[in-house]
Amino acid sequence: MGIISAIGNNVAENYQSLIDGKKGIARVSKIKTNHVNDIMVGEISFTNAELEQQLNLSSDNNYSRTALLGAIAAGVNYIGTDPCIPTYEGLEKIRDNYGHSNKRYELRREGSETYVPPEESLDFVMTSPPYFGWEAYGDEPEQSSIKFDTSEMWKEHFLKQTIANAHVGLKTGKYLALNVANTKQYKTFEEDTVTLAKEVGFEHVDTWWLSLSTQQGKPAVMNLDGELTEPKQKQRYMGEYVRPDIPGKKFEPTFIFKK
Repeated sequence: MGIISAIGNNVAENYQSLIDGKKGIARVSKIKTNHVNDIMVGEISFTNAELEQQLNLSSDNNYSRTALLGAIAAGVNYIGTDPCIPTYEGLEKIRDNYGHSNKRYELRREGSETYVPPEESLDFVMTSPPYFGWEAYGDEPEQSSIKFDTSEMWKEHFLKQTIANAHVGLKTGKYLALNVANTKQYKTFEEDTVTLAKEVGFEHVDTWWLSLSTQQGKPAVMNLDGELTEPKQKQRYMGEYVRPDIPGKKFEPTFIFKK
């Protein structure tokens, strides 16, 4: 078991903090945000620059660390795919510096559409695929938007194949969580994702709503009648899946599928 939190960076530190009654809730201090004086948070004790220094990374690195850090903190076996060379190299450093010696971390520099895991071998799959025409993480030839340069090709040969591979690898009764959102370039991304998942054999059992912390609405204001109102974020390109109606917040769906 492992843990990284606002009161400690490992199990021992968190345990001692709990014994000592240490509090981890405070004002934002490690990241830049317009809400620094508005909210209280439980914040990991390292700035991005400090994490980069610990991992011997350059400041212009380009990789996602959230999933692997979460896996390391949870103390689980982890398999990850990413064709982006800087991302892959950064993940290797995180694994080497923070991984548990008794756990397996398999990193593969390839796209999720080409990695077929052994049948019935996975307990959980989580992914948020690159949004076609919207996100580009590198210029490697293995990048999905370079391999498949039309939305129809990308949908069939990347998105559907990624979902199909997850279905192969998952144990019966286990789950796939897939975070996507409709965009200007791909207005039916959400609907297509659910349709494709059903086509390969998944059951859509739930939808979780991810609040985008970097895209919140403007601060609440008082109108002439003395009522406090908070402007709503524009939820663009919505289709079948309606967002929660919460003022000032913007959401993306995470679809939960069961094998």
